[in-house]
Amino acid sequence: MLSCCYILDLPEMDRRKVFVVLLNRSSFAIKDLNILKQHFDTKSYVFKSKSGFSFLFELLTAFLITLKLRLQGYRTIYSVFADYQMFLPVLFSKLLGLNVIISVGGNEVNVVPEIAYGARLRWSRRMVVDTVLKRANYILPKSESLTKKVIAIRGRSEGVVTVHNGFDLSKFKYVDLQYKDRSSCLSIASVSNVKTFYLKGFNFLIEYAKAHPEIEFTVVGISSEMRYLFPKLDNLKVLGFVAHNQIEELYEKAEYFLLTSLSEGMPNVLCEAIFSGCVPISTDVGNAAYVIGNDRLIMERNSIREFDRCLSFAGALLEADRKEISTRARGLFSIETREEALRQICIGI
Repeated sequence: MLSCCYILDLPEMDRRKVFVVLLNRSSFAIKDLNILKQHFDTKSYVFKSKSGFSFLFELLTAFLITLKLRLQGYRTIYSVFADYQMFLPVLFSKLLGLNVIISVGGNEVNVVPEIAYGARLRWSRRMVVDTVLKRANYILPKSESLTKKVIAIRGRSEGVVTVHNGFDLSKFKYVDLQYKDRSSCLSIASVSNVKTFYLKGFNFLIEYAKAHPEIEFTVVGISSEMRYLFPKLDNLKVLGFVAHNQIEELYEKAEYFLLTSLSEGMPNVLCEAIFSGCVPISTDVGNAAYVIGNDRLIMERNSIREFDRCLSFAGALLEADRKEISTRARGLFSIETREEALRQICIGI
């Protein structure tokens, strides 16, 4: 690690200048970028490559841009994911007088060895992730479960702040049960490879569909190349990637929403479904239990027995109970709540 006893004589910090570095244009990353643009003089860099020499070139390019912007008074750098793109900035943060803020999504600290999932499985990448987590000024996990793991890696709780994802609640309309398609169950995940199929637990969902022919299961987000993983069942519909306004319509029609994932940070689709009046059933991953607020809708593990237990409870809920679950989530996860948290952290750093 680089060690020095002085800081370069660079322009004084302008608290209104933030450089945002993103590995990709995921919806939640762009949402954070748009939030920061509302309150700060913001520059951004979004990676186009994911591997190979082009990715290494972009790592160097992003760091050179960081140096250039530091000379222009950009002393705060914000990024989504504690990964390679932040390794050089945190290594030289003290020398350059940089303040580094990282939003943690889950892949950085969650590990599922049986399907080779998790950034910390390989020692080289684990070294990068751990260095970023330990040296950044602020780490912003999206759930309490991620916060515990970050603190364990970081070795201290200082600078670790749980900041939940936020949503534009006006986009999601609560729909009463009487207007929904009865005995319909929706699941959504972007699946373009076999690993993600198993990560999202869809092999278990298939078993639930086989065991419950009376329920119409719909799975959204499956690439055409991965459709072969799903058997042809009369009560199982598999859809590809659809526009978000179509997803909102699917939320409004579904009676239940099922999350079978083996690992999550904060599952956005679960929140959106709850906003729309779907009764959630979920594995105990990320902060799903906190999002739902009722342990009787949480499967301790993926099994038909656990699914049946949760389904029985979900089917007996009164309209008032369903509304309460949705109202509670709406009160916790608004875009305004996340916006204010990010603003306060960037101003106060």
